[in-house]
Amino acid sequence: MQDQITLHLIYPTKTTTQQIRELELETATGTRVILPGHAPLYAALKHGSMINFIDATGTLQSEHIGSALAAINRSEIRIIMSHT
Repeated sequence: MQDQITLHLIYPTKTTTQQIRELELETATGTRVILPGHAPLYAALKHGSMINFIDATGTLQSEHIGSALAAINRSEIRIIMSHT
């Protein structure tokens, strides 16, 4: 199993990409923890929530999101935001 997954944060005017170890996000049905190798998932994220992730160096980071959708497969996470 791989130990990192690629996270793409897609904003209306820019995209950031980084390798992470773990992601926690809040969907309409509850909190999800995403690890490398996760089964495919599409989810609407809870408006105004935070995503928390552990980057490749082991540092915990957080990002506030407005309206967003997440598309997850075994090697990538794409979070598409309409605004922050």
